[in-house]
Amino acid sequence: RIEVFAKQTNHKITSCDAVCGLPGWTCAKIIRSPLDRIVSSYIHTMHTGIKRKFPQLKMAVAKSSYSMNTKKTTEDASFVDFVTAMDMLRDPPLPRHNLWWDHYIPQSLQNPSCNDHPNIYLLPIEELEEVLAAFANETGVIYKCRQG
Repeated sequence: RIEVFAKQTNHKITSCDAVCGLPGWTCAKIIRSPLDRIVSSYIHTMHTGIKRKFPQLKMAVAKSSYSMNTKKTTEDASFVDFVTAMDMLRDPPLPRHNLWWDHYIPQSLQNPSCNDHPNIYLLPIEELEEVLAAFANETGVIYKCRQG
């Protein structure tokens, strides 16, 4: 999280067609389970100051407070409030003015040219060793993990 590759100054997002559409290239995306990702994001949000600078979360908390006739703040945001805020983020336009918007939006929206691309394998990180073995069997591409 500290050194996000895609946010480094020299990193340029490349269209998937520019690379994955070339003959001889095999592309893969290592992805997290959506459930693991949203639970992790909720925990991260609630343990950092992000929650106070997250307008959609403030709106979701206000909405649930009103419907429950209580007075809540973002400090009291429930997981349901967080999911409601995620639904708000999903709707266009994407809130790029929020410094953390890309932490929450679906990873598929960060480089839309890769969505449903026929030459990209999606590899779930939760079963990475087994998935990489199957990937190697199917494509001949072997990925060696460094230990440490």
